[in-house]
Amino acid sequence: MSVVKLQQSISESQSRGDISASFRLLHPRALLVARDGSAAAIGREFAAAIAGSDPDALAAAALRELACARCTPEAPAPRALRDGRGQPLRASIMSGALTLDFAAAVRLAPRAEAAMENTLAADLIQHFDSAAMLLDGDGFVVGASPALIRGLALACTSELQGAPFAALLGCLGEADAAEKLLSGCRSERTALWLRCADGRQRRALLRAQPLGREGHSARALFCEFEDRAPAALDALAHDLRSPLSAVLGFARLAREDLASGTTTRAAHLIARIEQSASTLDGILRSALTPMHGFENADISQVLEQIRAERKQEFERRGIRLLAPDDPPMLACRRAELYRLLSNLVGNAVDHMGDAVPPEICVSVACSGEMATLRVRDNGVGIAPELHERIFEADHSGCVHDERARHRGLGLAIVRQLAASWRGHAWVESARGDGATFLVTIPLAR
Repeated sequence: MSVVKLQQSISESQSRGDISASFRLLHPRALLVARDGSAAAIGREFAAAIAGSDPDALAAAALRELACARCTPEAPAPRALRDGRGQPLRASIMSGALTLDFAAAVRLAPRAEAAMENTLAADLIQHFDSAAMLLDGDGFVVGASPALIRGLALACTSELQGAPFAALLGCLGEADAAEKLLSGCRSERTALWLRCADGRQRRALLRAQPLGREGHSARALFCEFEDRAPAALDALAHDLRSPLSAVLGFARLAREDLASGTTTRAAHLIARIEQSASTLDGILRSALTPMHGFENADISQVLEQIRAERKQEFERRGIRLLAPDDPPMLACRRAELYRLLSNLVGNAVDHMGDAVPPEICVSVACSGEMATLRVRDNGVGIAPELHERIFEADHSGCVHDERARHRGLGLAIVRQLAASWRGHAWVESARGDGATFLVTIPLAR
């Protein structure tokens, strides 16, 4: 896999503004140069170093210098650029694994960093069995282990060398968490999405280990890819179960009616059978084929189908399913929205407990181009320490929490679907106080 493909995968998924904002936060001692020669982003320390000068003029000069010299991630080109006072600016111009939207990065000379030490550490990290990368004091990749290179679908370490860490972030809005990871002297594991060269994103837990005493020293990042989404076949079987049960149930009622000579419900039951069969077909198609173009889904129609499929259970237990009034259309397949809501409603039903009256409320709030879907129940609730663990497909059932013990694959599928829409899924709850599951989904265009 070439650097060009890595660049293309980043360019297709992140806008120029998104990467610029992340670059500005994560690389304070550097300037990001756009392909038109303008300054796409400038870190605060770099801005202070060139106070009084025009960043765009400096970016254009850097681009001209780059055209006159051959530089690589291993050998950046030092240039006699000038600051706002006309003094030589100790900096280097680096082109490497950036994105197609950007041409280069101009970096201030390292503080007290020893290039030889970085080189030795980069050579050493290539012998690690685990996934790890080495960042210099400015947050640029110096080296990476073979496990990380494979994990990001790259061919060799050189394809990653020189990349700013900001360009590797896969999910929008995670720059703050990444900045905290890189700036701390010692860090806990931080969950981030990393972009692969083949266009995928992989969720990873990263831990930073400083290699010096200074706060901005080089550091090693140890990476543990989560990849805990349910296996495709298990997830598919799980989500086919509900509409298949509905088909069998409606068919049984229709047979009983026809056997007794009553045909008043027949047309209605046949329509429900057709709808559930269509849902089965949609789930299979969405699992086997990628989505082309745009498809929109209606929350009200999906909830009406779920209400019909669970009608007898809702009536027997007195559960009310409240739907939002005039909800917006969502930019996803109807079958995928069905999978999401069916799992969330089913999860609420399974853990309703002795709530009086038992109630599941679905609501939607819009912000910009995204909708936040909320599914609230007044059931047994979830202890805060389990809020992340319940989304794990391989979560152990030994914990003393009913919802965590019996949730199955449903919540893992919910999070997987949210990630496929570039959204998020999380829960807000306390034990004994019900639960609200929230999912961000793009609005229909």
